[in-house]
Amino acid sequence: MDSWSDRRREPRTPGDGPVTLHALAPIRQTFSATLVDQSLSGMRVRHQGRMLETGELVEFETDMRKGRARVMWTRFGGPEGFEAGLYILPAA
Repeated sequence: MDSWSDRRREPRTPGDGPVTLHALAPIRQTFSATLVDQSLSGMRVRHQGRMLETGELVEFETDMRKGRARVMWTRFGGPEGFEAGLYILPAA
């Protein structure tokens, strides 16, 4: 069976709660998002802002952590807005 869950290196845990995203380029924009699920090195979020670009850098903040992430994928999720998969970058 070839599914996304089979290719994941880390277990995902369901999430909920607010996430603040700051898109850094071409201009700084702030989005309110909702955490869908998370792992040690990534998270999936839903938001109503503009569609984020694959490869784009964002800053994020949740109740538990904050940092920078790279957008790995993005898609339109219908009435719920957009969904994005974020890879959390190691702290510099």
